[in-house]
Amino acid sequence: MPGPAEGACQAQQKVYILAGISIDSLCATRMLLMNLFQQQHLQYDLRPIANYDDLYSQCTAIMENRE
Repeated sequence: MPGPAEGACQAQQKVYILAGISIDSLCATRMLLMNLFQQQHLQYDLRPIANYDDLYSQCTAIMENRE
C-alpha cells in the first residue's frame, strides 16, 4: 500500500483531456496555454502554475471564451 507521500504524488498526476489533447506534464500544458493565449491575442502571465486544479480552471476559462 502506498505511503502518504506516494498518494500525494499520485494525486498530482491527474490527467485532464482538453479539446482532445491529453495533458500529462506541466511543461506541455504551459506550452498549450501560451499558444492559446497568443491565438487569442491575450497577455499570458508566465507565473508558475501551482497545481493541476489551477491549470484546469485556466484552460477551462480559455475554452469557454473561444466558444
